[in-house]
Amino acid sequence: MAPTKTAAQKAAEEKKAEERAARKKALEAVATGNADVSVKALDTKARDTLARAVQARLIALGCLDPKVDGEFGPNSQRALMAFARHQHLPYDGALTPKIAHALLEETPDSFLPLTLGKDLASRIVKYMLAQKQFVARLDGYLTIVYLEGSTKAGVPARNVFDQWNDRRMLLRIAPGGKPEIVLNILATTEPGRLQKERADGTAHIALGQQKGWVVGTHTGASGNNPHEALIQRGRLAIVRDKNHSGHRDKGDTALTGSGMGINQHSAFRDPSHVGEWSAGCLVAQDHEGHKKFMRLVKKDPRYKATHDYRFMTAVIAAKSLPK
Repeated sequence: MAPTKTAAQKAAEEKKAEERAARKKALEAVATGNADVSVKALDTKARDTLARAVQARLIALGCLDPKVDGEFGPNSQRALMAFARHQHLPYDGALTPKIAHALLEETPDSFLPLTLGKDLASRIVKYMLAQKQFVARLDGYLTIVYLEGSTKAGVPARNVFDQWNDRRMLLRIAPGGKPEIVLNILATTEPGRLQKERADGTAHIALGQQKGWVVGTHTGASGNNPHEALIQRGRLAIVRDKNHSGHRDKGDTALTGSGMGINQHSAFRDPSHVGEWSAGCLVAQDHEGHKKFMRLVKKDPRYKATHDYRFMTAVIAAKSLPK
């Protein structure tokens, strides 16, 4: 039996429904009218509802990262341009009635349909879509995924503490809609044994998909081995390993914060154990593999549009994937 909703929950749902209706109405007004709306006008308070409507449709179609925020910046503009060109519609820096109509009519299956099989990349995408996670579909866009407790082939493995038994992956959707893995390297999403001394427990990144990393320099607590990495920029959800088990347990403390330094970096010298290399960061064992990872993410069109781009990352337990 479903739990009874509180008055506050009902009010929040009603407000969201009203917002969705207002956004759809604003987009329909452009689609049925004769006037174009420039993208510069979309990035203003006066056009906030319309900007959010366009963003919501671009997100649903796999062209733009969540979330809807009304800030129609470089990546929202690029996503709109890519959508228009894919539809063979003229684009000159404006939302036209024809583009607005196409945004309303297209669905993910009709716009950029996926061709999913039984391979590992397809299994990951199936899982992410079932969990309502974002999978980038445009050409050249990458999706960052970590598989916890996994072999290279995606077979679930024992998630032993202090071992390199996770995978860092980059996925893309190839022409024809087939998902492909363009990088698959050994990593850890969990802290090493030498980090157990923290009284309140070392950080573990929460399972799920989060947005909060930019290209920068990882230095670590000691300041040794500085190197290019994806560094935390924004609020991320973690759990504190309160009982020092090396895993996420029911008694662990869940936190969300912006200053925890949960970076995506690398170890050096291919260490046999995680040890001191992770105090909660997402760490690749091999530095050369990490450098390839950085080269690839910097080729992503969203990063090229703005170097302040915040990357999304999904952390998935391999045992959760569809068989």
